[in-house]
Parts: sequence; structure tokens; C-alpha cells
Amino acid sequence: MSKVNQMKRDIDKDINSIKEVLSNKNIDEILKIHKYMDSKYQSKINTWGLSQYGWSDDLGFAYELIGESGMSENLENMIGKLEGYKQDLDLRVYEMFNGKSSSGVKIYNNNKNTNTNTITNTVNFNAVVQNIKDNESLTEEQTEEALQKIEELKTIYESKDSKKTKWAKVKPIMVWLADKSVDVGIAFLPLITSMFGG
Repeated sequence: MSKVNQMKRDIDKDINSIKEVLSNKNIDEILKIHKYMDSKYQSKINTWGLSQYGWSDDLGFAYELIGESGMSENLENMIGKLEGYKQDLDLRVYEMFNGKSSSGVKIYNNNKNTNTNTITNTVNFNAVVQNIKDNESLTEEQTEEALQKIEELKTIYESKDSKKTKWAKVKPIMVWLADKSVDVGIAFLPLITSMFGG
């Protein structure tokens, strides 16, 4: 199960909790959910206090200064902040899988009065295999599955197929990766970027 997908499900659950409390209009529940969301997300969202009633950058929320309507408006704001945070998670995953990291690609400039660059791709399958085997967060089944996908990548890499054909064969592995933990994605990323970096 992907950690990112689990985080997004947790965020959706929190958003639904806020909406439910706002519809019930119970001040005790509003205060309780306000404090819970603040403790959970204050350190994760940089602009958490921005546009919130009773917020101080130094002290956080001064609950004795926030009325019921202020807390309700804050919770409405928190829904938007949580939606934005969820989109940021998707953006980070997108960037990770779309070349924002150049790990594994070494570029050597052999410029001798010409504009010739030599790009050397370094694909170290053994290092990734060891990384997966050493990853204690994976179950035996998950480890075996990841090792099988690495072997598939190695076969694709060593084939004489064109880059276009290789890419078509790698796409299903990318789809498989999208639902895996971030550390598995990070382990695979250098292999994939190295295969297509040059």
C-alpha cells in the first residue's frame, strides 16, 4: 500500500470530520476538532496559521480569543489548506517520477573548441537490489515483488529494443510503482532515469 495514498485517505477522512462537525454546530465538538487538526497539521503545512482567527506565529492559536464563528471559519479554511496539502503530495510524487532528480545520470563535458557532450548512463542494478533487500519496512512478499520488477527492468535495459519500445515496456512498471511506498519509488527512480536519460 502506498504511503502517499494512505496519507491522502487520512486527509480526506479529516476533511470529512471537519465537515460533519460544522454541520452539527456543536461548539464542544468544533473546539475539539479544531485543536486536533491544529496539533496534527501545524508542523506539516507552512501557511497553517495564515488567514486564521486567533493565530499568532509565536504562540499558535489563542483559543480564549476565538469565538464560535471564528472557529467555524478557521475550520472552513483548514479544509482548503488540507486540499492544497493533498495536491502538494501528488506534485511531489509527479516530480519524483518525471525527472526532477538526476540521480544515476552522469554528464561529462569533453568540450575542446566544439560543443560535444558525452552522456554516460550509470545503471547499477546490484545497488538497487541491495537497497530493496535491506529495506526493513517491506514484507517478504513486497521484497520479492520489487526484486522481480528490478529483474524485468534489467531485461528491458539489456535488450536491443529502441528507446520507444523500451519505454512502452517500462510503463506498466511505472504504474505498479505509483501504488508503492515512496522509498521503493526512490530506489527505482535512478534505474528508470538512467535508462532514458541519454
